[in-house]
Amino acid sequence: MIVIPSGAEGPFTQESPLGQTGALRPIVIVSGPPAAGKTTISRLVASGAERGVCVPVDDVREWVVAGRADPVPEWTDETARQFQLAEDAVADLARRYQAAGFLVVIDHCRLPENIEAWERRCFVGVPLMKVALVPPLETLLERNLQRTNKDFDPRVLEPVITGVHRAYAEATLDDWLGLENADQPDVAASLILRETKTKPDS
Repeated sequence: MIVIPSGAEGPFTQESPLGQTGALRPIVIVSGPPAAGKTTISRLVASGAERGVCVPVDDVREWVVAGRADPVPEWTDETARQFQLAEDAVADLARRYQAAGFLVVIDHCRLPENIEAWERRCFVGVPLMKVALVPPLETLLERNLQRTNKDFDPRVLEPVITGVHRAYAEATLDDWLGLENADQPDVAASLILRETKTKPDS
């Protein structure tokens, strides 16, 4: 797990155009607990590329306008089915944009074993980079209370945050890029963007 030193500086700058060598850049999946900074960092990484697209899986789930099964307040079999549908749709979209020369960054909150199952299901033979954002639990809980982008009391997410944080803390993440703190999102994004240039194709 990489800890970004306090006071580390970017600056975060846009890279030179993609596709000059013809090599595909890996699709980047950014995951971790709620309030880890996934959306902010995902958008920064994608915007740092000459051609970049950021795909939040939750946005695709919200295309369901009747009968959507959300994970809060209760996770059900239908919730799991709809999550997998959204993941598979995002994988199709991501591979098309990747083939067209875009850097694709997927923003998704799932347990590490779910991300790895998704990889086996949809990304075999596809250049892929998995990023885990796992700040300390107390940081996550504090950030969650400060969020204003939810239409429900964010405190209901506290058991989810605790459980997902535990899952990442206990998981073996040998083939992931792990970032322990994300309070300097521009520095984290620059690190991820640099790694997409050096990661070999799968």
